[in-house]
Amino acid sequence: MKKRNRKTPSGKPGVMYKRPKPSKKTCALCTGVLHGVPNRRPAALGKMPKSQRAPTRLYAGVLCAKCVEQIVKERARLKAGFITKDDIPLDRIKYLEQLK
Repeated sequence: MKKRNRKTPSGKPGVMYKRPKPSKKTCALCTGVLHGVPNRRPAALGKMPKSQRAPTRLYAGVLCAKCVEQIVKERARLKAGFITKDDIPLDRIKYLEQLK
């Protein structure tokens, strides 16, 4: 943690420690950076309005827009019978089953 020399409320000099900023959120499938999701400490994130914490779309804060688009397409193809469950990569099956 970074040290900062500050005056305490009593007027005496003291050392305050600044906590490091957390890393940016990444997509669970492609490990790309998620846009629109702030990287704040949990205490600061709880004080933010709900509309600013994460986008309000499908799998927001977990998957990027491109990966969500691929999953929705695969789900439609699976329902229509164009592909089978064996044709889908194993890492995406978990998200497809959650959509049903």
